[in-house]
Amino acid sequence: MRYDISRDAICYGFFMRLLKRVIVVVLLGVILFMVRDDIRYVYQLILKYGDKPSALALSSYKAVIQQKPVAGVKSNLSGLTYSAEDRMLFAVINNPPELVWLTTEGQLVGRMPLQGIHDPESIAWSGGNQFQIGSEKDGAVYKTQVDIQRGAMQTISMVKLEGYDKAKNKGLEGTAWDAKNERLYAAKERKPIMIKEVEMSKNGITRALPSAITASVSDVSGLEYHAPTDSLLVLSDESKMILEVSSEWRVRDRLFLTAEWSGLRDDIPQPEGIAMDNENNLYIVSEPNLFYKFSCDIQND
Repeated sequence: MRYDISRDAICYGFFMRLLKRVIVVVLLGVILFMVRDDIRYVYQLILKYGDKPSALALSSYKAVIQQKPVAGVKSNLSGLTYSAEDRMLFAVINNPPELVWLTTEGQLVGRMPLQGIHDPESIAWSGGNQFQIGSEKDGAVYKTQVDIQRGAMQTISMVKLEGYDKAKNKGLEGTAWDAKNERLYAAKERKPIMIKEVEMSKNGITRALPSAITASVSDVSGLEYHAPTDSLLVLSDESKMILEVSSEWRVRDRLFLTAEWSGLRDDIPQPEGIAMDNENNLYIVSEPNLFYKFSCDIQND
């Protein structure tokens, strides 16, 4: 009988110690949940420490249009570019493959099917009526000529990107075009993240950019080249930010796409495309069909 009492006491003591530990873990979880936004805010401040913004002043941008559904597009809005020729934005839809064009206020103007391009995820205007369209399935960027009046498209050439075609939905997600140097940039989403630079004027010589430039993000979902500052803008869906990368491949500024930053009421749910117009307005599209427009909050000299 004495042995039974002792055993019960040991079991009771063990149970109470275990219960205390569970309570402590639960309380810690509750506290962390309650202050998670504060933790994220502090982390974002740490990331910005040491940034040296260019004349673009990316971190000063504020949302002027946000969470606007693009009427006529239900889902899969992905990839974005601005055409100075048409003074409109062009985006791709990956399923079914389509090209759509929008006003700078996010209104749908027209659309056409993308014949022969599978799973388009990115687009970059490269002058006139030419666009560089990235196919995640093929791991390739197609140079195309588009006639939006007739709804016709012609493929001129194609650049195959080594290592991008077997990524199983972690492949090609962003393209950008440097017109002055005839240079194409193409980003692989993750595992691993890669950004390649293709010298189109030099028989397609390709090199990978330093991985350090994307060390602070967990994926890449879009690219944009800003000619006046010679900057590459790198959009991240999972990390909810845009990096401004200099021609020396150093991060010099960033724009956070989370609630209470950049004039946003809520996090941008799934930013997939980024573009800038000639007046330095910044545009983002997010799946399923959301449109955002940002303008600089300060006047640059």
